[in-house]
Amino acid sequence: MVDWLVSKAILLGTIEETEADTYRYSYSLLIMWVLFSFALLLVGFLFGFLGPSLVLLILFIPLRQYTGGVHSKSVVTCFCITMASFTLILWLAYMGLPATLYTTLPIIVSVSAILIFIFAPQDDINKPLTKNEKKHCRKRTWQLLVLELIAIFTVYWISAESTWPYFMTAAVTWVAVNVTIKAVLNTQRNSEA
Repeated sequence: MVDWLVSKAILLGTIEETEADTYRYSYSLLIMWVLFSFALLLVGFLFGFLGPSLVLLILFIPLRQYTGGVHSKSVVTCFCITMASFTLILWLAYMGLPATLYTTLPIIVSVSAILIFIFAPQDDINKPLTKNEKKHCRKRTWQLLVLELIAIFTVYWISAESTWPYFMTAAVTWVAVNVTIKAVLNTQRNSEA
């Protein structure tokens, strides 16, 4: 399907032949994210968390896009790791969250936000960033994160013991873990060079 889309775009003169590989990768990524979103929503529906799963996607995807972090060489590997992570988040909620977790959510999301503010954006061999891209991504990360924190704390204040703050916190925390891991890996790589 991706090859067909790229071939059609070349025939129509929309893209150049030299850009074909870039468009193949981009179309593959787009298709995988659509499949990922559908799969996550399906799993969320099966666990009884369709609404929170949608909120998880809404918070996770834009923030992850601008923070950077670990990027797989393969779109399929990225899909599998991300799907497994979010299925774990859903499964934990399905199994029942301990009451003490709800009281620690503000601390967890605050620490996650601090890690994102410190380390984002992080580039990767599979997705390098120029100096201007880093500046742009950092600005967007801060804007998104502030909006998400306002939303999370508002929902927590309104409904602290529902699963909504958990899912919202989980989205930000997963981004924080990803960007922190990449910061450590980049530091190690730079010290070896």
